[in-house]
Amino acid sequence: MLITFSGLDGSGKTTLIELLKTDLKERRYPAVVLTMYDHIGLYAFLRFLRDQTAGLIWQGQDRRLVDTPRTTDPDRLGCAVSKRGFLTRLVWTVVRSRLAKRGALVFDLFVFQFYRWYHEVFCGHVLITDRYFYDSLADVMSASGAAYSRLLLKIIPRPTLPVFVDVDPGVAFARKGEYSLEYLTKRRAQYQKIFAHVRRPLIVFNEELPAARALIQSQAFNAMSN
Repeated sequence: MLITFSGLDGSGKTTLIELLKTDLKERRYPAVVLTMYDHIGLYAFLRFLRDQTAGLIWQGQDRRLVDTPRTTDPDRLGCAVSKRGFLTRLVWTVVRSRLAKRGALVFDLFVFQFYRWYHEVFCGHVLITDRYFYDSLADVMSASGAAYSRLLLKIIPRPTLPVFVDVDPGVAFARKGEYSLEYLTKRRAQYQKIFAHVRRPLIVFNEELPAARALIQSQAFNAMSN
């Protein structure tokens, strides 16, 4: 079973994921959580190389970083390009380009199939992803790329339960404040466009945490029983 969580930074995804994992554990369903930006695909590998090159120290099995500087970089690459040499600036400019992201997204679709097979079939886990390809698609959406977006939505592996944690951009900004209100407003609109074409999404308005938790729990267990 694959359950995916998408939404703005500050929407409460991480909290809801941890609560769902606890609920599954209480019912004796083994669950594993993968974070799209940290565990899956080409950009996750680039971030791993960045951190190793920087000499940061890994702690524990979940690979949490010690003294990781906070970044407002939407790509989570955390590289101050303007302060580096010409070749480095060129490489990171290409990596951050919309064309490169589109290519990486297609590549990651194939890589993800292995992750899903390993956890769902081989290990028997309930696989939960913190963000999903819907979030990656929001990174590369543009008016000129409408056909590309529709094509990707057709080939993205269908989750058992795709969850969109919706929240007012002002609330998300007040909770976290990592990105500008303008950016969050634009990104919410992108999510709404994407999930209008996702089959049977669960849209959760995370205004009251207990209610949001109960809704996700009931839908998850209902999907598992069918």
